[in-house]
Amino acid sequence: LTLAELAFRNSDWTEFDRHTEAAVAVAPEDPRVQALVAMSAYRQAVVDDDPAALSEAVDSARSLLEASPDL
Repeated sequence: LTLAELAFRNSDWTEFDRHTEAAVAVAPEDPRVQALVAMSAYRQAVVDDDPAALSEAVDSARSLLEASPDL
């Protein structure tokens, strides 16, 4: 989890994806892991220039923040 967060901060997308996948495998219900998944989806939507996926990722992030404001 921490390694995925560090990779995100450093814009190391290969490592971010790798560590996010590992975090999902270990703790898929953890709100911090779900936030990583939302960030990954958002980033991919921007790369793909996919407005629908972008909107979905933003909605997911908003829901996470409503449920866990300390994220």
